[in-house]
Amino acid sequence: LEEFGWRAYLLPHLQSRYPAFKSSLILAVCWALWHAPFFLWRFDFSLFMAFGFFFSLTLGSLILTSLFNLSKGSIAPVILFHLMNNLTSALEREYLVAVTGAGTVFLAIYLFRTYGREHLSDLPRITDFYPQKTTYETC
Repeated sequence: LEEFGWRAYLLPHLQSRYPAFKSSLILAVCWALWHAPFFLWRFDFSLFMAFGFFFSLTLGSLILTSLFNLSKGSIAPVILFHLMNNLTSALEREYLVAVTGAGTVFLAIYLFRTYGREHLSDLPRITDFYPQKTTYETC
């Protein structure tokens, strides 16, 4: 359900102001801060683990931004990708995590090189779904 806040709400607002790549990086920082308490609850905290987790969140943010923009603002593929990633991690099989991690790196590089930083998509980036109220002139 995170994606309703991150991609459906925050991302369009960020993309109305910044290119998709920069919006993804800003969102990755917010997303990392959101997950920070998770380290205290579930994991033995280490600097290496924190770096790896932030790196994967950053790559994931780029991929999810690309999916969001490619799908014209639909969060269904974004939720599906996030769910599949979480399920893979929950299985706690090193080989699955390694394959998924390597695939994420290659996919993020491919999307960035193919579509560029402006939109991370061959379609225009999705900007503010919720425009500010405008004032109308009276006749």
